[in-house]
Formats: sequence, structure tokens, C-alpha cells
Amino acid sequence: MHLVADCLRAAQLIDWTDDVEVLERTSNMGLERSIPDAVSWVLSSHESVIVIEDDVVVGDQFIEFAQTMLNRFATDDRIMHISGYNVVPTGSLSNPSENIRLSRIPESLAWATWRRAWQHYDPELTWPRNCSRRELADALGSRLAAIRWRQNFALADRRLISTWAYRWIASMWAQGGWCISPNRNLVTYRGYDAGTHTKRRAKWLELPIEILSYQMDSGPPIVDERGESYLHRKVFSATCTGVALGPLERAALTVMRRPT
Repeated sequence: MHLVADCLRAAQLIDWTDDVEVLERTSNMGLERSIPDAVSWVLSSHESVIVIEDDVVVGDQFIEFAQTMLNRFATDDRIMHISGYNVVPTGSLSNPSENIRLSRIPESLAWATWRRAWQHYDPELTWPRNCSRRELADALGSRLAAIRWRQNFALADRRLISTWAYRWIASMWAQGGWCISPNRNLVTYRGYDAGTHTKRRAKWLELPIEILSYQMDSGPPIVDERGESYLHRKVFSATCTGVALGPLERAALTVMRRPT
């Protein structure tokens, strides 16, 4: 509990504004509920929210980027999420000179959204339960990714993994939603050393924080197909090997969750 107390003290030390509200919990709600409930709490009285999760260090440009994108796409219903965390190296992008791209895959850690988008958040995973593999493949542009994501959603649905992010992804895809991602990384994750929820190192390369050196709101965003493929393969194991290992992953998680 001393870490919770430290967080509360840090909030009390904020001196650049008098407008600080704190949502304090009396018990640990778990990852699946805590973030969605907090986001819903903020959006009950505000039109948009910028979220910085635990174990995250943001670069100097993240807040400016998030605010700029929130303003730019405020009335564009197809855009539902703004990412600040980018794991796709420039060499794996089709258009690395662009400052932003459209993506089907929202990143968590440091991000932003609007009330109009978050109203579609569905913790029950209704859409992936009911959609066909073809519908999922059409949304993702890949049959292999569709198979892998059905495995991912099944793990979340059976609560073999504790995740709100997969539920948010499914909610976005149910609406045909997209996210805006920067083509340079604006935040870094420090949870691999002593994080609460991270138990193993990422399968991808953590990129350093960089600076967008051009106009943030210039040019219409487009889908970067190479970038999407990198995310599916490297981050979510949408490969033949990843799909083949899916049942073993499920079995191992089932054993780990079984009470002793």
C-alpha cells in the first residue's frame, strides 16, 4: 500500500494547476476493471481524456501530440483512439517520412480518446463472440491475423489473461474504428524491471523516445500496410508458429489459473 500512498502524495504536489481531482479506490480492482472505470469516470464530465498508465515515462512531445490529435479528429467518428507508444521501427514502415498513420491496432500505455468513442466500450466482448472469421479477416486484411486474434479474444473472454485493452480493441473493430499512431515513439515503458503486470520481456524492440520534427497536423493519415503487418507479426504473434502455439498457450494459462 505504500506505493498507493506515494501516488497520492505525488498528486498532492501538483502545483501547476488548482484543478486536480483524485479517484481513490479502497481496494485493488485489477487491471481489467481499473483503467476502464477510471476512463469512464473522467469522460462522465469531460469530452476527451489523455491517459498515462503506470510504469510509463512520457516524452516532452506526447501531451502536445495528444491534444493536437484530439482537436484535429474530434468530430471524425471513424477515429476512436490516439496512441503515443509506437513500436514499429522506421525501417518497417511503408511511409516513414509521414508523421502519423492510421492503424487498426491501438496501443495502450499512453493514449487518448473521446467520450463519443468510449461510449462503445464493451467489456463483454460481444462482437468477437459473434463475428465470423471472415468478418475478422476483412477488418484486419489478413486471415492469419484473424485466426490469431480469435485466440487472443478467447483468452480474454475466459479471463485466462487480465486485459481491458483487448476489450477496447474489439469495441473499436465492432464500430469499424481506427486509431492514430505517431511514426515516432513518444513514450517509453519501464515496467519490464519491476512492473506490476509485466512478467516477461517484449518480443519486439523497445524504441527510444523521439521527436516529431515536422508539423503534427499536416497531411491526411493513411494506413501503413507494412506497419500493420509488423504489429500483427511481432507484437501479437500472428504467424503460423504463433497460431500453432495458441492451444499450448491456452493450456498453460489454464494450469496457471487453476487454484492450488
